[in-house]
Formats: sequence, structure tokens, C-alpha cells
Amino acid sequence: MAGAESSANTGTRHSEIWTVMECLDGKTTDASWGIAAKASDLAEGRFRTAAVWLSSTLKDDDDKVRKAQAVGVPLIRQIQAEPQPGYLLAAEHAERLVCLARKHKPEVILLPASDWGRTVAACAATRLETGLTADCTELRLDEQGLLEQVRPALSGNVLATIVCPERRPQMATVRPHVFAAPRLSPGDLDRQCEGKRRVDIVVEPASLLVKCGERPTGSKRLCRVVEDKKIDAPDLSRAAVVVAGGRGIGGKDGFGVLAELAIQLGGVVAGSRAAVQSGWIGSAWQVGQTGQTIRPRLYIAVGISGTVQHLVGVQRARKIVAINRDPEAPIMACSDLRVVGDWREVLPKLIGELKALAHRGQRGVQPNG
Repeated sequence: MAGAESSANTGTRHSEIWTVMECLDGKTTDASWGIAAKASDLAEGRFRTAAVWLSSTLKDDDDKVRKAQAVGVPLIRQIQAEPQPGYLLAAEHAERLVCLARKHKPEVILLPASDWGRTVAACAATRLETGLTADCTELRLDEQGLLEQVRPALSGNVLATIVCPERRPQMATVRPHVFAAPRLSPGDLDRQCEGKRRVDIVVEPASLLVKCGERPTGSKRLCRVVEDKKIDAPDLSRAAVVVAGGRGIGGKDGFGVLAELAIQLGGVVAGSRAAVQSGWIGSAWQVGQTGQTIRPRLYIAVGISGTVQHLVGVQRARKIVAINRDPEAPIMACSDLRVVGDWREVLPKLIGELKALAHRGQRGVQPNG
């Protein structure tokens, strides 16, 4: 089997870039659609992009073809395996991906860097005898079609660019929400599908799993455990305005002031890793490399120095405002607006101005476009 894998790896280059689509509760995740849209941009006419589903039972089957068309993906690949009770293990999904990859030999395979995506990617890359870069925050294709995979390294102190020149497929997982998912509501779909080429659908029979020679993993599904989400824990990745505090806030009480500012702006509160570790705010509200990746229209960083780990999670914000006593703090160099001063003096004045605007009926304080 190793010989077959090796020959498949070192053969001629193929022309497809795959995004393996993650599904939760029968629906394809926004993170998957964001990666698919990025893959379409990367292709630039040199490669054909494909969205790959490893499961055949989805609630959004009727919409996925139109969504694929809207993001510029002209091909859907899917295994029509018999439905199984319960959830498939990630290892079983990896077996399916390996079988598809051995048959079609894609150039690139991308997956979301979720728990599921990391597991599937690692299992599949091992069996395909190829490289894998985890938690990418940027992807580029050079002139030769080599995938440049950018990710934090050395505890987040540098951004490394990794390539896989000798093995195929080139594989990477991408941090969720680094690449924005397009708006895919019915009205938006109609507009975005206009002028786009139709989507081809290739359904592989379940017999593919037998023919490719994959062996059972020996894993056994016992049950599915569902963790209830806290009602008050926000999805920071969808927030238009995020106000975050760091070590410079000095204590838990300061986050009450941040919350008041967030309320005036119609946003949510978040914290840096230092603030979470200090117990000033819960881990569900952490932004950065080890927290949530966000892309709000407006990000206000208060008392945050701006390490590489933090900037990785907020670099795609449309506008960044930094409030810090240290004019040399790294966050200052990455900000659109820099306020040098003590937040205890700056924020009350800002909140007062916003309240005055609201009182005068000038509620239009949301960041533009």
C-alpha cells in the first residue's frame, strides 16, 4: 500500500484545489464557505476548484449547489455512502478523503482548522504521505503553483511561510473565519449567481471506499457528546464591533467600562489572552491566535500591547483603534487610529460623547461600510 501511496504522490501535477466542507448539525459551516471562496480566488484560472463533502446527508443539500456557484466553485465532489446511525468519526471521514484523493489526485486540499478538520487532515495526510500545515492565517500561490502556507510559529512570535515542493497533495488547515464567508441569504444568492458558470456535481459510489483498499481503523463509536453552549457567550466572529481589553485594564472592574462602550456602539466585549489568564473575562471571549479569529468592521483594543499571537486573530478587522499609554506598543503600528493615554480618562469621555449623540438623535455612530 505504501508503494501505491508514494506513486500517487510523486506523479504528474493535477489541476484541482479542494476545500473539504465541514458540516455541523447537517449544515455546512460558514468557515468552510470562506475557505472555498479563498480557494476560488487562489485558482485564478490556473486550477479548478472543488467543494468536497464526505457525507451524503445534509439539510442544506438544496442550497449547496447555488452557494458553490455564488463563491465561484464550479465542481462539487461527494461520496454517496449509505447513511449510518450517529456521527461518523473523524477517522472515518479521513478514510473517505484518502479514497477520493487517491482517485483524483488534487493539487491542494484545504480544511477548516476546527477539531474535526484538524483530525481529518492529520489522518489523511499521514496515509497520503504528504505534508500538512496547521492553523494557516494566509494562503498564496506562487507563479509555479506552489502553495505558500502562512501560520504563526515559535509561540506566535513570527509568521512562517511553509511550502511542500515535493509531495502531493499540498495540505493545510485554515483558522476559522480568517477568510470571510460571503453573504449567502436567498436574495444574495440570486445576485451572486448571476453570470457565474454552472456547477458540475460528481457523486462517487460507496464502492469507492472498498476499491481504494482502506482498512477499518479499529475505532468504535460509543456515543455522541454534545456540549451545551452558554447562552451569554457571543460568537465574536460575527460581531460588527468588538471592544477588547488587555493587561493594561488592570482588573475585572475595568471590563464593566468596556461593556458600556460596547453597548453604545452596538458591539460586544472581548479580551486578550493576558486578560483571560488573569481571570478578568472568560475564555469564550478571548480573541487572538489561541482564541477566536475575528473580522469586525471596528475593533477597539484597550490596554492591549499587541503581540503577534493577538494580532493574528484581529488583523482582518476593517478598522483598528488602539488606546494605550505606551506609544511604542506593537498594536499602535497596526492601528488605523492611535490614542495615547490612560483608558480611565479616555473611555469615560468617549462614552459621554456617544451618549450625547444618542440623546440628540444622532445614533449613526456605527463604523462606516
